[in-house]
Amino acid sequence: MRGRHDKTVETLRKHASPEKLQEYLRLRGDQGEDDVLPPVLTCNWATVTVFLLLSSDWVRVGMVGQFAGIPSPAIESTQRLSGIALSPEQFEDLKVMEAAAKPILNDAIRRHK
Repeated sequence: MRGRHDKTVETLRKHASPEKLQEYLRLRGDQGEDDVLPPVLTCNWATVTVFLLLSSDWVRVGMVGQFAGIPSPAIESTQRLSGIALSPEQFEDLKVMEAAAKPILNDAIRRHK
């Protein structure tokens, strides 16, 4: 049974939000050292939260659905609706996160074809 659990954790790490992974681990009663997500510095929490809330807003293009980015209107509406207002510096941090995530996401698509 451990093998199936490991595969589920691996799949959640790749495709689900950190909240979903943590919820799965909590329900399983298994939060070993390897299963805990890295901590987020307090100063980055708002940016990370907005980024995670935008997980379903990525624009995908092409035949294989490559990730193109997150539209600025989606970022603005997510901030407004969540009540999390990012400063201009935090907005830049969010765009850095987007730029860093894009090649990782697109590489995952190429590997899973």
